[in-house]
Amino acid sequence: MPKLLEIAAEYAHLKGIEPKPVMIAMAKLIQICGDKDIQSYDRKDARAFVDGYGKIKTTTIRRRLNSINAVFNWAAYQLDLEQRNPFARLIIREEGRDAYERQPFSANELANLYRRSLSFGKLRLILPVLGETGCRLSEVLGAMKQFIEDCGMSPEASAKSLARFLTERGVQTPS
Repeated sequence: MPKLLEIAAEYAHLKGIEPKPVMIAMAKLIQICGDKDIQSYDRKDARAFVDGYGKIKTTTIRRRLNSINAVFNWAAYQLDLEQRNPFARLIIREEGRDAYERQPFSANELANLYRRSLSFGKLRLILPVLGETGCRLSEVLGAMKQFIEDCGMSPEASAKSLARFLTERGVQTPS
């Protein structure tokens, strides 16, 4: 019977998904419960996984559980396992109660961040682009990489050019 990491890697590869979130969840599960044959995991391991996270946000735990759950469901079909998925329908104590609404930066805070970011070399334009477009950091970094590759430009490409690139790709930028 294959070990958990082998199954998780095959799952991510065959599904064509980014393996990092799946592997982060698997690494934590292995850290807490050990790398066993997939059919050796039980509900006790699932509870230990949830309890072993400590003071992490419940939404993070839920995302990790969803990754594990998907791998176990996939493995059950691929390996003809008859046991139930021990990670299915787990309840996380007080799930969602640790959430809070994020507040936008004030104009003064944004101005200070912009001023300080300009001293950081090649990445100095990322913060203004984030502030002006409302994009997530991963969206901006991914778009910058693609923009630089498409245009053959240096990482010091202007914020206006990058904003235009983002708008063309459907990312809304303020006018």
